[in-house]
Amino acid sequence: MIADLAAQHLPSALPLAMHLSSAWGLRLLRSDLPVNRYFSEVRNDGRLFAGFRGIELEEPNSAPILATQADGGFRFNGTRSRLHLDSRVHVVPVCGRIGHAGGRPEFAFALIPVTAQGVALSRHTDALNAEEAEGTEFVTGDVRLQDVFVPASEAVLFASPEAEGLDNFTLLHRLHVSAIYAGIARSALASARDSAKASHVPQWGLPLSRFPGTQFLVADAAILLETCESQLVTYGSRLNQLFNEQGGDRRLAADTGLLTMEYVVDTTHKILQLAMKITGISSIRSGHPLANLYATLRSPGFDMGQTDSANNRDRIAKAILQEAANV
Repeated sequence: MIADLAAQHLPSALPLAMHLSSAWGLRLLRSDLPVNRYFSEVRNDGRLFAGFRGIELEEPNSAPILATQADGGFRFNGTRSRLHLDSRVHVVPVCGRIGHAGGRPEFAFALIPVTAQGVALSRHTDALNAEEAEGTEFVTGDVRLQDVFVPASEAVLFASPEAEGLDNFTLLHRLHVSAIYAGIARSALASARDSAKASHVPQWGLPLSRFPGTQFLVADAAILLETCESQLVTYGSRLNQLFNEQGGDRRLAADTGLLTMEYVVDTTHKILQLAMKITGISSIRSGHPLANLYATLRSPGFDMGQTDSANNRDRIAKAILQEAANV
């Protein structure tokens, strides 16, 4: 669904993907967290959850939010940076450090409405260049928390960032980022296909799609897109096994998710390049669908945590090398 929506209208797909990632993660918490009232607002008022990527296992000390124990609950202070926000986002998942237990950090997870006392939104619009992507923009912002009180009954405690409840958010985030990029790849190939069928070579009087050079480029892009979608299906299947308690392997799912996100993101850029080559010089003109997609991928507002390719590849390599060492 997310890939289909991203192929049709990317600005709508992005906040919805972040919402679904958080909503699914909340359902998997299996805690007494009172989420039903927030889900009621989703159903009745069309409100959305902000995205939550989970806490990176290799960098547990980087949590930007602190949760201080107070009478009857916790007070959260800190900032969640570069969230995709629009008028429908009403609830922000946060996870704050509350101290150390046995030498390891302990965390408190909570849902905080953007209208709660002590919450300040600092919105900024990373608008794409109007000449490159007319009418397209992505809204990102920071959510600053200052002594935001959350009752103890509305917080979930975790002894470590490796806890399954937090890790699930990371797995789901990678799934939805991959789906967004798969939708972009579909849109790019569809635009190039339509252009090749509509464009004619004057001296031959034939559509561009009749020439082998164009056909080979279309085939190359189609092959890459198929591998992206196959990898996405594989990752989704492993998550289903894990979340449905069918004996899924959490480490395998995590490694597959990281590999899937890295591959789909990288391959989408390649498909877009092929699509622009097929379309020709018109693909860089203002307002052209491919020009819009190119500008989107380069926009600083289009950051979902997928851009740290070097760090992602480092983790993939470590997982493979560690597995080989254990054989």
